[in-house]
Amino acid sequence: MIQGWTTEQAKRKAYFAQWAKEHIAPGYANHYASRKFNESAWAALCQTEFWRIPIPTDQDGLGRTWWDFTAALEGLATGGPDVGFLLTCVAQAGFLSGLLQTGTPVQQQLFIPKLLSGTLSAIGIAEPQSGTDVPGTQTKASATPDGYTLNGHKWHLAHGNTAGLLLTVAKLDDTVGLTCFLTNTDLSGVSPGTPFQTLGLRTLPIASVGLEEVQLSADALFGEPGQGLPVLGSAVGLARVYYGLVCACILEQALRQTWSFLEPRISFGKPILKHQHVQQKLTEVQIGIDQARWSAYGALHALLSNQPEAIRLGSQAKWTGTQALIAGTQHLMSLLSSHGYQEDHWVAHWSQDALGILSVGGTEETHRINIFNQMNRIFKSSNR
Repeated sequence: MIQGWTTEQAKRKAYFAQWAKEHIAPGYANHYASRKFNESAWAALCQTEFWRIPIPTDQDGLGRTWWDFTAALEGLATGGPDVGFLLTCVAQAGFLSGLLQTGTPVQQQLFIPKLLSGTLSAIGIAEPQSGTDVPGTQTKASATPDGYTLNGHKWHLAHGNTAGLLLTVAKLDDTVGLTCFLTNTDLSGVSPGTPFQTLGLRTLPIASVGLEEVQLSADALFGEPGQGLPVLGSAVGLARVYYGLVCACILEQALRQTWSFLEPRISFGKPILKHQHVQQKLTEVQIGIDQARWSAYGALHALLSNQPEAIRLGSQAKWTGTQALIAGTQHLMSLLSSHGYQEDHWVAHWSQDALGILSVGGTEETHRINIFNQMNRIFKSSNR
């Protein structure tokens, strides 16, 4: 469990906070208004050490820990207002984590350099009919003499329209359970859709991907056949934790900006910060930030130390962070009054983004089911 950032981690966090202020913040309003992902900032980020932090040294990385990477990510989320950009970092980190844990040497040698150079990844889980009910997956994979054939339709993928790498889950012939496949997206039969016109998360392109008679090599198999759920866990487990952490950081940005707005204001003959109603809302926001941040820290500790409750804590971290951001931005919008209720105001953006995060990385129902299933296993075991 984190006891405080080391000197090196604190410096890294501060560096990326400043980096985000210089490279992400200036163009944020234009990117949000035009529904564009900040490609120039992404390319610039890939020129820093950011993605090399957790990569082993023999694979052109720095060989540092995921806590070191977390410090950098928290810095980025502290200085950058672009939630779509930050969620892209979260998803990419999850993809990278899965590749390091599950990928074969051939897959790592092929795909890690692409990720380091800026190639975007996507994870195909949700489908039009079953949503994020993974066991209900309808995508089919069939073994062939040269590998596999993939047919199906994946729904609501972050960067589904532009990702160069795709991790997808499918039912493989008569194999019990689900199976994962990892491949480039420039294959015949892979059809990216047009990005959805979402309410929030406007800087994060979200699209469907069609898969029709896609021919995969034998090397595309990711993990063991029938082990799709634990394989997916190696990729989405870290991302769930980071969703919660990013929510805490964005809400902290919102609180600081709201405080600066309120501090000089006078209402009914006294400073507005002296009003009990205002203090209640501000303290509720601070409590939400702390709950989200420390829930994420605890979940990350459990995940990295392979504790059995890591799956449950990851879902709780994501849920806690999302709920804190939804409630917190609404509190702050009410304090900002007509100033916050403007289409181009940052708190309005973040309030809309918060609602979108509910379904990114699994819906609220998905995470509650996950939490309940983990509870059920514990209590059944203890009653035997």
